[in-house]
Amino acid sequence: MTVQSLAKTQTRGEIIETILVKGDLAKLTADERNSYYLLVCESVGLNPLTRPLEYITLSGRLVLYARKDATDQLRSIHNISVTDLTESERDGVFIVTAKVQNGDGRTDIAKGAVNIANLKGEHLANAIMKTETKAKRRATLSICGLGLLDETEIEDSAGSVSPPPPPAKSNVPSPPKSRVPSPPSEPVQAAPYAFKAGTTAQWCIKMLDYIAAAKTADEVVQWDVVNRDNLKLLASKDPARLKAVMAAMKARREELTPKAEVVTADGEIVDAKAPKPDIMPSPVEDPDAAYKWVVSKLATFDSIENAKTFWARLVAPRESEFFPPDLADLIKEWDRTEQRLAS
Repeated sequence: MTVQSLAKTQTRGEIIETILVKGDLAKLTADERNSYYLLVCESVGLNPLTRPLEYITLSGRLVLYARKDATDQLRSIHNISVTDLTESERDGVFIVTAKVQNGDGRTDIAKGAVNIANLKGEHLANAIMKTETKAKRRATLSICGLGLLDETEIEDSAGSVSPPPPPAKSNVPSPPKSRVPSPPSEPVQAAPYAFKAGTTAQWCIKMLDYIAAAKTADEVVQWDVVNRDNLKLLASKDPARLKAVMAAMKARREELTPKAEVVTADGEIVDAKAPKPDIMPSPVEDPDAAYKWVVSKLATFDSIENAKTFWARLVAPRESEFFPPDLADLIKEWDRTEQRLAS
């Protein structure tokens, strides 16, 4: 496997300093905006793979706003629940006040307002529901300390909406045109291959696009396997982004894997109702047992193909669950296994 290089990306401090100095996100380079987008998602626990945030131009300035995916994830992360909703009307404006509470018991209040003058029937009903949604989402963003506009507020503004800007041009080889889906904004579909990118941020964004476009769980595994050297470099250069990529791969594999199937230690898929196979202990609940289990299994293989199948099907999907030092040691153990089987 050819070793690929990942260029050094900007630090958090450098990105934040640029934003504070330039103010308008449009003044940032494409790479800086990509890094900022990932940092915002990371700081509040949002999964960038679901595109929870979007860009919009308001009053000549490019800013981020929160989509429905963002507020849904935040409610789950912080255990936010709506404890009270009150309605009122003033001069043809329907107002809903939402009171929310997080898992720590802290509360917050926010209002949603929509003009309902001269509305009747279905149009009136939709406006009332929209007002309630706006109040809940604004309260969610408020209690989480995010000074972002909500998607429902953007709909009422005169701004122009645009997706997160693409990464700056690099020497990443373009997939065959026949594999590029329509419309162009959709993730590029391509057979798994190891690729380069100008920075770690660009590499991660492209990898996330490929993972999202994968059609089968095996295809996600192949993206992991063929980019193994890139992921090792990412582990040393930007562990936070590595964690995001590994979590995205795990989530996509679970989404594409039939729920009635489990994977055995030999990489075989069996019916979940069958007798329980030899399954890896949980790296979260029992990290020591999980580590020893993987090491012991690697020692049993007599061919590199079987070892790769074992790692790709059973270990790779759960790498994000291991403690970073344990994962680093397991990768070294894998390297020793490769050397042993290659000799």
